[in-house]
Amino acid sequence: MRLLATPIALCVSLAVAAATPSEFARPALFSELFGFDQAQAVGLVGAEGAKCLLNALEDFNLALSARDPIHSKTDMSSYLTDGGTVVWRNDCYTLAILKSLTSYQLPDGTWIHGYVQGPSLTLKLGPKGSQLSPIARTRFVFVQRSDT
Repeated sequence: MRLLATPIALCVSLAVAAATPSEFARPALFSELFGFDQAQAVGLVGAEGAKCLLNALEDFNLALSARDPIHSKTDMSSYLTDGGTVVWRNDCYTLAILKSLTSYQLPDGTWIHGYVQGPSLTLKLGPKGSQLSPIARTRFVFVQRSDT
């Protein structure tokens, strides 16, 4: 029985290690965000679309490393009062850098409080087209636990 307990403990500790801040901040790959290789971009979405995707990828990765995007713009009206979300806009995408206050109630009635943080990218590659489901890498950051 003791041999079985060791691998289970190891699996649990590896799962926790996979969620570390350094792993969360790992730069996204082109194929990870868009589902095809960068070399295929011009053939699939055209030269202008490929440039847009490269700019979106760079801004997304800047957001992951806690730096401001360079290919999109924001203004003070985009600072939402939900904990610190900031919206950045480009002609072909919108990048929301989420920091949203969030609470979850556990089955025993206690509450876990914190915020959801991370970049969320919505593409607008055509004049009428936009992707309704954002591409995101978010996580919950624990702040406190309460019994009521």
